[in-house]
Amino acid sequence: MRLAAFTAVILVSFTVGGCTNNSVSLESDAELELEIYKYLLSDLTDTNAIAVVESISSMGPITSENIRFSLSGQVDKNLVNDFINLNKEPQKIPLKLQSKNVVLLSHEDIRKLFEDGWSNFYKLYPKGIVVELSRPAFDKDRTHVLVHMGTHFDRGKGGFGTYYLLRKTAGKWQKYKQVRSFIA
Repeated sequence: MRLAAFTAVILVSFTVGGCTNNSVSLESDAELELEIYKYLLSDLTDTNAIAVVESISSMGPITSENIRFSLSGQVDKNLVNDFINLNKEPQKIPLKLQSKNVVLLSHEDIRKLFEDGWSNFYKLYPKGIVVELSRPAFDKDRTHVLVHMGTHFDRGKGGFGTYYLLRKTAGKWQKYKQVRSFIA
């Protein structure tokens, strides 16, 4: 689904460290994470700009218990545990994500943008949408990934969050399971 009418601000959460069961080189992890973010953002991007904050609280109000409950019986328990561990602390977004559709903003710039509510945001991004991304957790073969994406729009009155389970088939990532985490 393309949301061509929207400009998006993407708030991305990362953590320091990697999956204990799934360790590979940091460069490899970073490249895979970048690939996942670009894939998820491709549904939102068009010729409009997307702004991305460098770091935020990793999963906001979503707790480990909520994650385990939401994904119970639907996703491998080890992948869920790795996902929770990876998203305990925020980390800066990779600069490589910046493109003609992605503008990185500092946490301070985002704070200032929303100082007076959504009005400043909509002056810069009239049909804007705010998106939060978790850090993705990969299985040991790097062919399956669990990631969360949340969206906020309509002056904060609308939005939804989704856990995506992706798999790599023939060299391309595909969504094959989606579990809603919140609806606003």
